[in-house]
Amino acid sequence: MSKRKVVEGARPNLGVEQDFPRGGAGPLSSVEVLQARQEAEDEVRGGIIVPAAKKQKKEKGAGKKKGLIGEEADGEAELLQGGVKGKLPKFVELLKFKTLSPGLRIWGSVAEVSNKDLVISLPNGLRGFVNPTEASDVLADMLKSSGDTGEKKSKKKKKGAVQDKGEEEELDEDKDIPLLTEIFTEGQLVGCTVKGLGSGSGKHGGKADSKRVELSLRTSLLNEGLTIDSIHEGMALTACVKSVEDHGFVLTFGVPALSGFLLKRDLSEGAALRKGQLIQCVAGSIDKQRKTVGVKTDPKLVTAATVQEHDGLTLETLRPGALVSAKVRAILPDGLLLSFLTYFTGTVDRFHLDEDLPAADWAGKYSENQRLKARVLFVDPGTKRVGLTLKQALVAGRTPEQTTAVGDLFDAAVIRRVDPSVGLLLELPTTPRPAAGFAHISNVSDDHIEKLEKKFRPGQKARARVVGHWGLEGLSTVSLKPSVVEQKLLTYADVIPGAEVRGTVVAVEEWGARLALSESIRAICPLAHMSEVALSKPSPKFQVGARLKCRVLSVDAKEKKVAVTYKKGLVASKLVPLTSYAQAVEGLVTHGVVTGIQDYGCFVQFYNGVKGLAHRSELGIPPGSSPEEAFQLGQVIKCRVLRSSSADQRLALSFITSSAAIAAARTASALAPAVAVTAPGAAVTGEVELGSLVSGAVRTVGESSVIVEVARATGGSVNGVLAFQHLSDHLSQTEALKGLLQPGQAVEGLLVIDKDDVKGLLILSWKKSLVARMAAGEVPRVLGELQPQQALQGYVASSTPRGVFVRFLGRLTGMAPVSQLSDSFVSDPAGLFTQGQSVRARVVEMNENVGRFTLTTKQSLCFSPDATYLESYFASEQKIAKLRSEQEGTSLDWLSAYPIGAVVSGSIQEKKDYGYIVSLPEHEDIVGFITYHQAGGELEVGADVHARVLDVGVADGIVDLSVRQEVLGEEATGKKKKKAKKPAAPPLPDLNQKVEAVVQLVKDDYLVFTLPQSGNAVAYAATKDYNWQAVDPHKAFKPGQKLLGSVQRLPETPHDRLLLLLPFGTDSLYASKSGDGSAKKGTKPPRIEVGTVVTGRVTSVKALQLNVELDRGLMGRVHITEVTDDYPGDGVNPLMAFKPKQEISARVVGYGQTPAADARRSFLELSLRPSELQNPKWDEIRTAIADGSTPDAHVTDARLAPLTVDSVEVGKEIVGYVEEIGAHTASLGLSTQVRGRLHVVESASEPSEMRRFKQGFKLGDPVQCRVVAADAKTHAVELSCKSGKKLEVGDIVAGRVSKVLPGIKGLLVQVGIHTVGHVAVTELGDRWRERPLEGFATGQFVRCAVLDVTENASGNGNGAGSGHAIELSLREKLGGCGGEEAKAVRGEKAGEGVEVPRVAAVEDLSPGQEVWGYVKSCSPKGCFVMLGPKIDARILMANLSTTFIDDPAKEFPPGTLVHGWVISAEPLSGRVELTLKQTGVKEARGAQSKADIAELKEGQILTGAVKSITQFGLFVILDGSRLTALCHVSEVSDKFLKDLGQEYEQGDRVRAVVRKVDLEKQRISISMKKSALAEAEANGGGNGADEAGNGVEGDASEGEDEGAADEEEGEGLGEGEGNGEEEEKAGSESEDAAAGGGEEDEGEEEEESEDAAPATSLPPPLEVTFDDAEDDVMDGERASKRPRDEEDEEEAGQTAEDARESKQARKRQKRKEREEKEAAIARAEAARLQGDATPETVEDFERLVLASPNSSFVWIKYMAFMLGLTEVDKARAVAERALQTISYREEGEKLNVWVAYLNLENMHGAPDPKQAVLALFQRALAYTDQKKLHVALLGIYERTGQHDMADTLFKSMTKKFNTSAKVWLRNIQNLLSRGLSDAASKVLERALKSLPQRKHIKVISRAAVLEFKLGTAERARVLMEGVLRNYPKRVDLWSVYLDQEIKLGDEPIIRGLFERAICLELPAKKMKFLFKKYLEYEKEHGDEASVQKVKKAAMEYVESRLT
Repeated sequence: MSKRKVVEGARPNLGVEQDFPRGGAGPLSSVEVLQARQEAEDEVRGGIIVPAAKKQKKEKGAGKKKGLIGEEADGEAELLQGGVKGKLPKFVELLKFKTLSPGLRIWGSVAEVSNKDLVISLPNGLRGFVNPTEASDVLADMLKSSGDTGEKKSKKKKKGAVQDKGEEEELDEDKDIPLLTEIFTEGQLVGCTVKGLGSGSGKHGGKADSKRVELSLRTSLLNEGLTIDSIHEGMALTACVKSVEDHGFVLTFGVPALSGFLLKRDLSEGAALRKGQLIQCVAGSIDKQRKTVGVKTDPKLVTAATVQEHDGLTLETLRPGALVSAKVRAILPDGLLLSFLTYFTGTVDRFHLDEDLPAADWAGKYSENQRLKARVLFVDPGTKRVGLTLKQALVAGRTPEQTTAVGDLFDAAVIRRVDPSVGLLLELPTTPRPAAGFAHISNVSDDHIEKLEKKFRPGQKARARVVGHWGLEGLSTVSLKPSVVEQKLLTYADVIPGAEVRGTVVAVEEWGARLALSESIRAICPLAHMSEVALSKPSPKFQVGARLKCRVLSVDAKEKKVAVTYKKGLVASKLVPLTSYAQAVEGLVTHGVVTGIQDYGCFVQFYNGVKGLAHRSELGIPPGSSPEEAFQLGQVIKCRVLRSSSADQRLALSFITSSAAIAAARTASALAPAVAVTAPGAAVTGEVELGSLVSGAVRTVGESSVIVEVARATGGSVNGVLAFQHLSDHLSQTEALKGLLQPGQAVEGLLVIDKDDVKGLLILSWKKSLVARMAAGEVPRVLGELQPQQALQGYVASSTPRGVFVRFLGRLTGMAPVSQLSDSFVSDPAGLFTQGQSVRARVVEMNENVGRFTLTTKQSLCFSPDATYLESYFASEQKIAKLRSEQEGTSLDWLSAYPIGAVVSGSIQEKKDYGYIVSLPEHEDIVGFITYHQAGGELEVGADVHARVLDVGVADGIVDLSVRQEVLGEEATGKKKKKAKKPAAPPLPDLNQKVEAVVQLVKDDYLVFTLPQSGNAVAYAATKDYNWQAVDPHKAFKPGQKLLGSVQRLPETPHDRLLLLLPFGTDSLYASKSGDGSAKKGTKPPRIEVGTVVTGRVTSVKALQLNVELDRGLMGRVHITEVTDDYPGDGVNPLMAFKPKQEISARVVGYGQTPAADARRSFLELSLRPSELQNPKWDEIRTAIADGSTPDAHVTDARLAPLTVDSVEVGKEIVGYVEEIGAHTASLGLSTQVRGRLHVVESASEPSEMRRFKQGFKLGDPVQCRVVAADAKTHAVELSCKSGKKLEVGDIVAGRVSKVLPGIKGLLVQVGIHTVGHVAVTELGDRWRERPLEGFATGQFVRCAVLDVTENASGNGNGAGSGHAIELSLREKLGGCGGEEAKAVRGEKAGEGVEVPRVAAVEDLSPGQEVWGYVKSCSPKGCFVMLGPKIDARILMANLSTTFIDDPAKEFPPGTLVHGWVISAEPLSGRVELTLKQTGVKEARGAQSKADIAELKEGQILTGAVKSITQFGLFVILDGSRLTALCHVSEVSDKFLKDLGQEYEQGDRVRAVVRKVDLEKQRISISMKKSALAEAEANGGGNGADEAGNGVEGDASEGEDEGAADEEEGEGLGEGEGNGEEEEKAGSESEDAAAGGGEEDEGEEEEESEDAAPATSLPPPLEVTFDDAEDDVMDGERASKRPRDEEDEEEAGQTAEDARESKQARKRQKRKEREEKEAAIARAEAARLQGDATPETVEDFERLVLASPNSSFVWIKYMAFMLGLTEVDKARAVAERALQTISYREEGEKLNVWVAYLNLENMHGAPDPKQAVLALFQRALAYTDQKKLHVALLGIYERTGQHDMADTLFKSMTKKFNTSAKVWLRNIQNLLSRGLSDAASKVLERALKSLPQRKHIKVISRAAVLEFKLGTAERARVLMEGVLRNYPKRVDLWSVYLDQEIKLGDEPIIRGLFERAICLELPAKKMKFLFKKYLEYEKEHGDEASVQKVKKAAMEYVESRLT
């Protein structure tokens, strides 16, 4: 016998006795046995068990290593490793493919999800695949039943339309089968079982993948061995959703007879589960008898669930992903050996330590016996191996994050660890933290490396590239191979359309070839792209292994698809490939492939799916030639882009590309006759070039543009569009110009800026700036004309929050982002630039590949280089003057009398506030004007003056004059001159000369100067520029101010102007404002750079800044945020510490621009902050500026760390200074560039402080606040002075009323800038009053107490009521205070109103309790009253008042404060019943206010209300308590009552005497007999109470029926039968329900009586049943919703005779009640008529509808009256009026009118009644309950015998309401009544597939009853036998079956059925029911022998129970 066999027979524990085989001793001696046992023990301790054959080999070989831990290990030895000391493994074996085996359970992360399969990331880089049939047990069953595999299912869902009826039905059946993408997400952690190895196929259908791992997620495999005894509370489980029920989800664990249930309320908000979906859950309640487990899915509970030791815990029950508490047993060189749960050991490999990048001394972090938390990675039951992980993310139950992407290149990756023979661990420099990368030894080098440790060392840097990921570990797999690092194509995302690539042919097919572009990228080359010409088979050049040069045609990175072309014309092309429509700019020339040829042109395809059309006129072929003859499909052609539209994805192309060909084509097209295919627009506009100047005449003037008729050179004309924005460069002149243009007006000098060839229009501009810059080349046409840093002239096309789009000629458009718009901060681009505004821009960046370019419009870079801006202004003024003179018939000759600079005579006519009006005698209609400054002193009215002309307003006829001596000069003679003197020619300066100019006049758009050094020559300069319009020149400039300017234009005539340019540089800053200084030509003072520390003197101290004067007149500013680094203190403005003339030292931190100077560096930004003054890094910046490495033009703010919106951290505390205060917000300055907003609700925690918000702040006040939000796009920063603590229940917060909701919905209160809470009307105060919302208004401040906070508390709270995220209260006792302002408004005094205690929950209420509430709504049935924020009560009509109320809605409008008493309060259902009648309430409150069952005594008299009615008695709720007592049927009355339902109703008030109190079972028995009451009164049992009169309708709540449930404990239907929850639900259905009664879930009525046959005759006109029990809960609840307890007990106890009689009586009673109700309605409506007379005329009915506008009864009678007069149209009109008049709240009344209207159209519809009915029906669907309307129309069709229409309607209804049992049963009944049994069977099959499982029993049983009545008994028996086979213990089903068979009368079948029934093992009470039914049958139909037989069987049953 070998030693191996001895080892297998031995047990490692020496204390265990040796087993001997039968028959005597074994073949070994005792010594040999001991030796073998010792050897086995040594091997077990060392973890090595070696088979005999292998051991012999090891003995023969030398130096071979022993087996690894766990290889062929014995199970019992493995279990004892945790407690036996011995040899430990030397290292940890990594999990590899070869170590996997089927049955291994392993933890993984979902890496990829598709509808075909799942890709699972497994430990150590392994990957597995899951087929849809293995995704879950439930999904597999669903796919199997549908004959689907998952992939077929996904294809069905992708189809756009259903092909045929069969396919449509198949899709209907499969609609509940989820796709894998719907139930799995990437990153989801799952437990898997290895299903198979190496059985998969290649990715593209190639050879089988030998290393493919097939996995299964089935819980039946994962939970194998799981039992109900092994589950404990808090245990983590994996379950699968089996079905979705109303209140939760039925779960399966894959174990037979074990199920779970998850309540919907325990599901996370917003989460949704699908059938077949896997979930991780925690066991809660455990019912071992029923083998059910209640679970929860709270992520916190699931994550924290730790495996505990328990009986039955084995290796087989250990699940992957389980959290265990482990202890370090040994530290191995490459991992850890851990022990856990006493008997188990597991290993942790190097990749699953708790650090991603463990240090070299990682082992020092661990010590033996150290406690750790770990999760199980895998469990191998075969080898007993267990793998564990310590990774923090996995232990926390989440997948580690990936911070790298495939293809990322790292030049300086650091080697952290070298694993010999395995690979390298590297540190990858990523943000926010380094990432871990692993390079396998095969990916370390292109060359073979023997030993890694010799070539690589820890700390060494290397270039690495990410090639993949280990998803479960969060590890990046990298490669150090130079071939991979330098590889351009690593992923499909690296492949760029149009790029040149080289690929190797790997396969050649008939359709093309496959190429390998790299190791991981495959591409296809279609047959059409294999050659320049069309081929029928692949080109010979495509041989397997051949390496070819191609171009990429298209890329789909997501689908991993690449297409390439081998066409030589495309591959060798040097032109830019066209890869997108955005890249297709006008003029672009590129190559494409002809894909289509038509008579009107050719279609051309480019790269990446871009297509275009070359019109026939642009093909370059002779006229009359055919395109098909000139071109071939597949031909590579050179094209030119004419036009493109990215939005429409259209391209207009031309094959004419050379300049000569273009010119020749244009000439030829002009001379050639037009052909039919020529586009009309192109023919009209083709001869007009972009950028050309045209003239024309105004055709029309529209609202936004002028249509100009432009003459063409070849004759004829073309229309042009001149937008108003293009009338002038100056928006101020646009209004004047557009008002002067009239049809027929001639216009010249129009620039063609665009063409619309489709409409045949020219787009024109009259902007002088564009015309002037055309010659300079600053208005480009195409992208190719642009150069970097080129200055351009254009106009604004549009503006967005992201920036401004600037357009040039054609559609050439560039974007200036918001950061490039201005040198200063811009918050709103639309406020800086307007559409159509002329702008100058500079090219910043160009991207020719995509055809885009970026611009800047910063004034410092784009200032005007000349005076074109001002020239344009004066030119437009001339146009205005000319047009005005032409219209008015005046002349402009007067201009010659007033040349610029001339001296004229006049007299002072009038003195105004703004100057002197001068009369000019030569031109009385021309006015002279002298400002006070130009007067030089006081002038007398009437005095003659000699003045010099400074300016002439050509458009308004005003001449600006000056009489100042220094302006007049030597020409001031003092004599009156009749004629103007022309000034002598002064010595004018040269062009571009710098001159000193003195400001004389300040205009809105320009300045008027005199030049002292040039004889006081008059000059002009602009105050604005194209890009800088936001300037107020009157504040920036003053008369007398001296500035430096550059001469730009000299006057050529006396009427010309000398124009200056105020340079946007620094020179203008150095001119003295006082005029004392002078600037010499060519001199320039030194410039102060950023970073310089300067000394200056404070000139003024403002609230927000210091103005500082520096050397040589330079000005600086210290913003308030640049004074100190610390918080200065409450109310302390840091600027107030400075005084004027104080000397300070500051550092220059930037340049600023004032709106006044409009020049770069108009002032210096200074800082006094110590952190800036003492920062040494400023010297580096200054050096960089001096070296020119930082262009000066871009240094607008060179702060070291300037605060910007991007750098603002949310949650950080910051100091802001008040800059602006509004009513509800304050603007705080955070820096020179950033402003924050402080909302009033975020400013304080008390309402009183919020009310003083505006008064509490002043400019410059410091505010300590916290950043709430920062949006870089909108530049918005939100601030708060409150703490960042989240709101919790009980918090007291201050807020502002944001909205007063209508009705009694309460208030919306804003408690945060983005947080709104709701205050219910019951929470407005402790004292309630009528009109509770009176006095409240938007804007009031309140203090609130937080009542409830949900997860979406940050929502805006736009709703009302309980749907709000935050519920608040203003009650003073809770800490709220909100009614002060409201009380003042309504004049309320202290103590007014009723103090009402708060009702927080239904549990706070008790019967008889006094309450107050506000009426929410009222109807003829009663009222709903609000008692609390989420508590509503119902008051039935009978309980509203002791007197008759005609109109409850009028007596109790919404908002009415009512006082009442509680009748009943049911905490479980939340239902509360009230009464406003005090009669009997005081008794109820006093008799048993604190009743307890222990206090009750026999003989005590009590009062109560009937809760439910059964065949065996009444259940009564005792007043003043929540106790329920039973009054047996024998104790109800002294006389026999056949049917309690006819004598009592729910809610009836009763008196009773206590008969028996069972304290042990908590049961109370009472008697209502008069004799018993009299006896009790005689014995002093207590004061009785008279029986209440009117019954009160109410509900029977499950929550309050506990007493009744205990009464019949263990005897209800379906109890303890082992069929689980589903059978219990089904068991609640009564015999009546099964036999065709009301459907409980949908509130449907019972079917009509058995004798009633469907009517086939035409019904009376407009027949409408006014029984709204089906849709009104208040009246119909008793008919449609019978309590579950009542049904169970009735079915269990009633006799057959009582059941039949009770059933018939109920039906008769219902018919009687319905008839009485209709008669009462008719009488009530008739009583409203005058004198109780029946309406006989139209006037009578008009009065009636006026009195009862919401009564459908009156309207329908009115319609019937009109039909009686044969006025069909008038009857329709009445119906339409009714629908318009009846209130939308009266849904039932409107439905009645719709039904009557349908009846009308069914009888009198024209031209086709069917079509008329359908049209009206579709219209009605939008206004009423769709299901009820369908049922009503169905009734019309059935009554009138329209079976075809009924079938069509049934088809629609069964799809639309496929979960309604009533609809399916109605369809079955209809078919059976017509004799279509087979069709009815098919409908039943479809119904069972569509309906929820809980309705199957009901539908099958009712269908069987219908088969018994209308079909065949054989089909009915099949149905009943099938349902009884699954639910054999359902007595109600047996009863129905027996009743139907008894009606048929087949006695053998009936007796056989009874014999089967009495053989069941049921509770005694149910068996009693069956025996009694059997006995009654035999008494009626049998003989004495058969009766005795039944009695004998019953006695035998009783005896068997007793024994």
